[in-house]
Amino acid sequence: ASVALLSLAVDRSEVDHELDGTGFLVPRPEGRTVTACSWATSKWAHLGAAEGRVWLRVSVGRDGDDSALALPDEALVDAVAADLAEMMGLQGRPDEARVSRWDASLPQYRPGHLERMDAVDAELAALDPTLVVTGAALRGIGVPACIRQGRAAARLVAER
Repeated sequence: ASVALLSLAVDRSEVDHELDGTGFLVPRPEGRTVTACSWATSKWAHLGAAEGRVWLRVSVGRDGDDSALALPDEALVDAVAADLAEMMGLQGRPDEARVSRWDASLPQYRPGHLERMDAVDAELAALDPTLVVTGAALRGIGVPACIRQGRAAARLVAER
């Protein structure tokens, strides 16, 4: 799926929410532009909370629905700000915004995916025991998942 990530800076006084977690996910039936919002400042206080700023990292885009991604950057920021106003009490527009677009970048695992990956692993092991594949497209997206996979691959090769 294609996705846009928006990094937004807002004054803390313009957010009418406790920010007492790390963020939220938005299910498809909600029909929102925003698909997820991470409260970066709650996760990493050094990012500006002391200066009264809040950094939000917002995801837009879903598998099979690129409509929001067709918007120009300014219109996308406006649409996201409107969603955040309703979902977490954002007042006004962000002070700073950066839009990063990633076309066809988010793997979409279908039923049976892990079984297919197990078969790939077995076939590769039969061809060459030291040949191992890993990465976001295979067994989990995100940096922590990729680090876990890389370490597991290194252990496996060392054992073989």
